[in-house]
Amino acid sequence: MNARPLSESILFVHGRPTGNYVRKFLKLVDAGEIPFTPGAISHVVVSHESWCPALGGSTCVCDPVVEYVGVDWNQHEDGGMTP
Repeated sequence: MNARPLSESILFVHGRPTGNYVRKFLKLVDAGEIPFTPGAISHVVVSHESWCPALGGSTCVCDPVVEYVGVDWNQHEDGGMTP
């Protein structure tokens, strides 16, 4: 049995549609273009179109640019972080 890709699994967050940027982000994770390691933090930048409702707090409906720009940071049990 194959695991379902993340991009097909998460459709709602807190009862609201995730919007295009979350789907695009998860597709990049599924494709291995953005590192995903449990317990680590990756820095990404999401650039929405100027007219996108997400800029006003609504659901993203544009085709945003999602770019991985940072290193993974590992969180330790004591709360510390290291690259």
